[in-house]
Amino acid sequence: MQTRTQLQPIEYSLERIAVGARKNRFALGGGISRREKRRFADHIIARQRNHAPDTPMQSSIHPQSALLPCLLTKGEMMLESATDPRLAPFNGPYDAAVADALARAMPPGQAPLKLFRTMSHSPRVLTRMFAGSFLDKGPLTLRQRELIILRTCARCNSEYEWGVHVAFFAGKAGLSGDEIRASREPLYTSWSKSDGLLLRLVDELHDRAQVSDELWKGLHEEFSAEQLLELVALTGYYHTISFMTNAFRIEKESFAPGFAP
Repeated sequence: MQTRTQLQPIEYSLERIAVGARKNRFALGGGISRREKRRFADHIIARQRNHAPDTPMQSSIHPQSALLPCLLTKGEMMLESATDPRLAPFNGPYDAAVADALARAMPPGQAPLKLFRTMSHSPRVLTRMFAGSFLDKGPLTLRQRELIILRTCARCNSEYEWGVHVAFFAGKAGLSGDEIRASREPLYTSWSKSDGLLLRLVDELHDRAQVSDELWKGLHEEFSAEQLLELVALTGYYHTISFMTNAFRIEKESFAPGFAP
């Protein structure tokens, strides 16, 4: 009888995807869209036809049965779950502009975040990202801002940034423990109309890079033009932040919570 590691490479990869999906409970309405799942499954099936199974055990792992139930976000669709950082945080010495930017970004006496120190490898990237930040006082309430950020980071599977914002801002924003946990769940029924619109906006932008007419009607009735522009820009900005934390596999901060219940 063959072991799992003796399966053909594609079949073994499909099994790893299925196992990863069962371990990860974060679904948020299906994560990747149905069309994307179908397209990815068709791609795997086409490749699988070039690897005819030799035994019943090999053919029992059907590509569609392994892939389509996977309620994974785009950031979660990985075959391996390696966690070692790909780029170690830079510990200095920093040039004057970077040192000043880091000092202004952190509370007095607190070391710069690992994310910031990682970006410090490129002073240009660090200063451009800081210049585009939306953490200053703007047209959104703190609660609205943090709901957008938490949902975006959750949808992108950025456990690092989600945890940092829970630690630094969730309490100040008046978010309860139940609301923090619900920021990772696909349902809108437990939220107010305004909060639900914010979460749906993030979900539609994440899933389709588009906003439906139905959702737009609700958003337009609830928020001003200035707020709407801020909401979309904020969602996009924290996609970029999530890409940073995920691509470089930045380790969680010791003070920040993770996704575990």
